[in-house]
Amino acid sequence: MGFLDLHMHSLHSADGQYTPTQLMELCAGAGVQVAALADHNCVRGVAEAMEAARAYGIRVIPAVELDCEFEDTHIHLLGYGVRHTDPRYEVLTQEVMAEDWARGRALMENVRALGFRFGDAAVLALANQDIVVGEMLAEVILADPENEGDPRLAPYRPGGLRADNPYVNFYWDFCSPGKAAAPPPAARSMDFSAAMALITATGGIGVLAHPGITVGRNRDAIARMAAQGMAGVEVYSSYHSPGDISFFEEATRAAGLFATLGSDFHGKNKPSVRLGAVDCGGREEALLAALDARLPS
Repeated sequence: MGFLDLHMHSLHSADGQYTPTQLMELCAGAGVQVAALADHNCVRGVAEAMEAARAYGIRVIPAVELDCEFEDTHIHLLGYGVRHTDPRYEVLTQEVMAEDWARGRALMENVRALGFRFGDAAVLALANQDIVVGEMLAEVILADPENEGDPRLAPYRPGGLRADNPYVNFYWDFCSPGKAAAPPPAARSMDFSAAMALITATGGIGVLAHPGITVGRNRDAIARMAAQGMAGVEVYSSYHSPGDISFFEEATRAAGLFATLGSDFHGKNKPSVRLGAVDCGGREEALLAALDARLPS
């Protein structure tokens, strides 16, 4: 287990499980000494994480993960070192939550139209701030006896090919953009340049999260993001194969960017993702030094 983890989520993300305080306790148990809380479009949990981390001697780097569009691809852009007290983030959070509430209800209708059985009350009981996401639907659907014989769910059950992270894999397979149950795109969709502008204006630096599951092995796209001010790439990720890592190491160097490491820990929605468990070949000290050299003083 490594001491560095620069990508994790609390329940201030709709798909996160733990409070920021609980998350810092888990970090301490996992041996994580430097952590970045990067909730989706939200910095509400950063102050609590920083306060809780003091008891364990953990350093918390303020961060955020912004949903945005780069050209024709939905990506996640991490902002490190942002001023988490800046009121612009609270405005963004409230706007996103209002849209996500409506899109969550549309998602429920779409999943039900595919023939999956679930009770609304069971789903809403899991919803953070009343926002429904695909992982919650998956949890309820997989536990409902009425879906027991549905062959479409076999891959997510124990022993199935998608059983490592069954809830989020269900989301990716049925509910993510372009899939059968995907809700309409958000009306207020931030583009990459606007996301970079917000991160920069609030004192932070931009890093592309887990590119292997967004832009893929697209060297040119990474170079174009770098030309718009992005500083780094999350090369070492729970989702990246050794081949992915080799590719993104090279692409990152070629674009003049620096590499980061993050688990993207959420809790039960991604049970195979563990805090501090991403292998970077013992380069944690060098990765942290490269980040620190770019963070605001």
